[in-house]
Formats: sequence, structure tokens, C-alpha cells
Amino acid sequence: MELTLTSNTSKGNLFSMSNPEKEFLSTSDVAEWLDVSTATIYKFVEKGDLPVYRLGRINKFRRSDIEEFIQKNKLVGVTAVHALKEDHSEEVKG
Repeated sequence: MELTLTSNTSKGNLFSMSNPEKEFLSTSDVAEWLDVSTATIYKFVEKGDLPVYRLGRINKFRRSDIEEFIQKNKLVGVTAVHALKEDHSEEVKG
């Protein structure tokens, strides 16, 4: 199944997926949804930030856990401004 990302920030959602009924997602689905590499997803799992379910030999992520992860990492106010400045300084260096 192909994953379609759409920005929906005006309604308060970061992203919506083309199949909202799909409860469990693959590592590559989650990486695409969050616009990061699969290695970054593995780091989140290793740090305990993102729960993973082992189904046989396959890792799966529950959609609600990903949505909760997004909300927990939401930055607002001064914290958000500081993060944006850090991000910009990394772009200038790189």
C-alpha cells in the first residue's frame, strides 16, 4: 500500500495518511510519514521514545503511538523559536 502524506496543519493535524484504517505501519511507512530516515526511527525506538511491536520477524508501529509521539514532540512558544534557531544554525554550518 502506498502512503500519501498531506499537510493538514490548518485543521490541527500534522499529516494525514491515505488509509486511516491501517492500524499497524512498517518502519518505512513511519519514516516516510515523519520525513526521516529509517535509521532515525531505529534511534527513536532504541531511546525508548517510540514503541515497536514485533510480529514474527517484522517490526510494526501502531498508528496511535506515532500520533502520540508527534504530539509529545510538539514545540510551542520560546522552545519552538529556540529549536528553529538551532536548526537554522545547523543549515548554515552544513
